[in-house]
Amino acid sequence: MPYEKSLIGSDLMIPYVALHYRKLVMYELPAFARRRMGGAAHNFFSDGEKVAYTSGSLSKGAAKRLKRALELLVDVSPTKTFIKPSTMQKFQFKLTFATLTLPFEQGDITDTRIVHECLGPMLRKMRRRWGMRHYVWRAEKQKNGNLHFHITSNVYMPYDQLRDEWNRCLNELSFIDQFEKKHGHRHPNSTDIHSVRKVRDIAAYMVKYMSKETPEHLKVTCKQWDCSVNLKGVTRPTFEIDTEIWSHLSQLIEKTGIVSNVGDRWWIVKDTAKDIRESLSEKLKIANEEFIRSIQ
Repeated sequence: MPYEKSLIGSDLMIPYVALHYRKLVMYELPAFARRRMGGAAHNFFSDGEKVAYTSGSLSKGAAKRLKRALELLVDVSPTKTFIKPSTMQKFQFKLTFATLTLPFEQGDITDTRIVHECLGPMLRKMRRRWGMRHYVWRAEKQKNGNLHFHITSNVYMPYDQLRDEWNRCLNELSFIDQFEKKHGHRHPNSTDIHSVRKVRDIAAYMVKYMSKETPEHLKVTCKQWDCSVNLKGVTRPTFEIDTEIWSHLSQLIEKTGIVSNVGDRWWIVKDTAKDIRESLSEKLKIANEEFIRSIQ
């Protein structure tokens, strides 16, 4: 079994297991690192907590941080039932995906100004009006060069109310006034929102979608993405592997359907059929549940 000798028999290295989204990550740190970092050994793999990039494309490190934020968003989002007032129809959702666009040519208004004067106020409205506490947003350019934003969250927001709030924010930069001069009304279809299906793969899908290659002329010149504070720099439950934990992990790894990926300094273990964290010992399962509740 990979790492078995070092994980249970090294005096110089300390083994750890971290409970990540649908997987376990096992790794080692030098014994001195634990003393030096005061127990924060789990930060060994951290790329830092910075989430703002202005290079116009996502770096590998930024894509990793984006993925971590999305995975945590999935983890802390319970399935909810909503009743549509107009039809009294019930439907369930876990995440919603909103797109906010500009209804008129951006012109010489900078991307940064739109983020500060339109998106920022809109996020504050979404937090106050709909209780949006957990979210991730991404800035992107349309083919016409206009900036637009994708926001993934776990709250329901009525389409018409979302549109009206966004249009009010947009008119801080006169976008609605300009639209009215051209079209004769002040209600452009500037938003789209829908529930996200197949939530299991949403983090991988969103990272792929949000970090796709961007042509040079369509690269944004502002912060590319960000997330709510409670999704930033969060440490997943991490344990030093003792004899009891190693015995449990060894039995778990030998089960049918468990796959592993071994690297130079880490060992990732997954279950092909379900979330491997469902098969953890009671001690580890409770720790993961308490972690989720603390973020919620």
